[in-house]
Amino acid sequence: MPISSCIQHPAGSQSISIPDGLPQQVGRPNAIIGACIAKGARRPAEIPAWLGLGRSSIIRSVKILVRAGLVSETTLDPESIKNILCSKTPQSVFLLGNVAIGYFREECSWCGCFTTTIHDHHFPILQSKGGTETVRICSNCHFEYHALFGRILTPTKVLLALYPEGRYPLED
Repeated sequence: MPISSCIQHPAGSQSISIPDGLPQQVGRPNAIIGACIAKGARRPAEIPAWLGLGRSSIIRSVKILVRAGLVSETTLDPESIKNILCSKTPQSVFLLGNVAIGYFREECSWCGCFTTTIHDHHFPILQSKGGTETVRICSNCHFEYHALFGRILTPTKVLLALYPEGRYPLED
């Protein structure tokens, strides 16, 4: 399917290409969000800010794309996220024998890396939901936990098939 529409950032540094039939199928703003997801945006917060779309508009567009079969939504539970993070290989282990050296004395209880900074993270129930138990995790695991928490968006084969091979919807 030919790529006909192109929306450019005012500075001209990025553009989004939209296949011909997609705007008629789901509407132009939704087609733009679909193009971002096809390129690799996995959460509403990853949609480029220069598009000028608010969070509620993005979420509404995602719902339309899901109903149209162009995007699928997955939600991971806290325990699944923990299991993903616990399976990581430690990235910065500075040991002398079995002893952590220098400032890297704190060990992450999930990935096992030694670090200077440990976060007391409310798990399995978030503090905002009344959780009181905490785990001691590194800043990477803490950031990744919240990045994986909530909805994860993935393009379906139908959406990806609209783009010719080798042509990406969002170009730098």
